[in-house]
Amino acid sequence: GISIGATRLFWQLREAKLIQSTEGTVKVLITHMEDRFLAKNLELASTLRGAGFATQVQMDARKLAKQFQYADRCGIRFVVVMGESELAANHVTVKDMLLQTQSTIPVADIVTYLQKT
Repeated sequence: GISIGATRLFWQLREAKLIQSTEGTVKVLITHMEDRFLAKNLELASTLRGAGFATQVQMDARKLAKQFQYADRCGIRFVVVMGESELAANHVTVKDMLLQTQSTIPVADIVTYLQKT
């Protein structure tokens, strides 16, 4: 016989638009653009998880557009970008995938910001 993983099967069915995406359990995706930012990304993820937000960190440095596409397909509502300019200013950029809005906020305010939306 042959074996195919359920995850792969559902991914392919969703890609072929044979089944619809539903909102996933992960609410926040933290992007990963360069390996030197990974420690800060993981630190932020820990903060968000501690505040009750199911958070995923993209572990492979990929193009930002691909990461947004992944979040959209998986039903992840918020995408947090912490790139070089954001880190220099101690800010993050948060994109709300549902409302299609984007805000730049201080890192210290992210929990409050997400709780309000």
